[in-house]
Amino acid sequence: GGALAYYNDQFDLKVGDRVYVEGKLEGQLGYVAAVNYSFKIKLSEYKRVIALVDTHVHGQFYIAGSHFLTFDPSVIPAAQVTTWFKAPAADNEEYASGSDGTSFHLDSLQEMHVSNAIAERGHNYYMENRVRYLCLNGAKGYAIVEGTQPYTVEFEYENGEIRNLLCDCFCSYPCKHAFAAMLQLRETLAYITKYYASHYEASGCFAAVSKDTLLRTAIDGKEIQKFGELQESIVNHRPGDKVKVTYLRDKKEHTVTLTLRNAQGTTTALKNLDTEAMGAALRPLTDKEKEELNLSSGLLITAIRDGKFKEAGLTKGLIIVKINDREMKTVEDFEDVVKQANLSSERVLWIRAKTLSGITRSFAVELSDPETKNSK
Repeated sequence: GGALAYYNDQFDLKVGDRVYVEGKLEGQLGYVAAVNYSFKIKLSEYKRVIALVDTHVHGQFYIAGSHFLTFDPSVIPAAQVTTWFKAPAADNEEYASGSDGTSFHLDSLQEMHVSNAIAERGHNYYMENRVRYLCLNGAKGYAIVEGTQPYTVEFEYENGEIRNLLCDCFCSYPCKHAFAAMLQLRETLAYITKYYASHYEASGCFAAVSKDTLLRTAIDGKEIQKFGELQESIVNHRPGDKVKVTYLRDKKEHTVTLTLRNAQGTTTALKNLDTEAMGAALRPLTDKEKEELNLSSGLLITAIRDGKFKEAGLTKGLIIVKINDREMKTVEDFEDVVKQANLSSERVLWIRAKTLSGITRSFAVELSDPETKNSK
């Protein structure tokens, strides 16, 4: 549509600035197309600019899979990033919240007691990188998850336990946005523990922002309009390659040379392991077996040979119930979760299994080779 005129007496606006306004476009992010300093208007006929979005970012970032990570609370604070997605609350807006005191352990998300449908949709949000922003400052956590609109998730995290988990979609039960945020939190904390533990210990906080949220860039002289084009450019390079990145800051171009690293933070090309490398033959449980074992689904290990499963301690006769919080109903589910794990930052299969006698077992199957893990 065409540009609309608004009155502004609060901000030093420039063409290209992102703003929020009153009126029929209230709540929608807009861009300044022109600024006019010579005018005479009747104020009652004009709506006003009510907020200027601060898109200036300056600080040190680290790569954490699908997100950029910083341990400086001033680099991308939650209040600033929230305005990238949502208009500031009006001064006369009032909110109320409450909590029933429910808590659960981050490594046992089944304790959230979400339905299978919500868990699946939340997992899809997580896999699609819809958790745009995540921060943890002390015990206070905050996330922005993009669904039909951006939603904010608040929580407390201490000693592996989550408390007071709330989402402003106003569901009366744990929702897909909260579930996605917990999956992203678990992945990010695992990445920090493995690679950046000293940084986190020193600052006591972190913030992570999805790459496609932060990046508006050009690689090797090619202008990037969409993040998909950025991915296409990156895929033509290998870890260890150097690329020139041109980006805009304060409306000025800056160019830097970056060394590409893999999902593990090293310059070694990672080998994608297929299901054959797991060294196990699997089949879905029969209806009779599911009834006898009181399971809704699962994959039975019918044979095992040398491979990743055997190295991790899995044996013939175990029933794989979930991998990376995804229910295993078919062999295709298993193949898909292995592919997704190959692309993740952790490259780990977190397996929840049961014995034929009903005992629950947990396993971690690392997809990285030892020499790949140790190379820098």
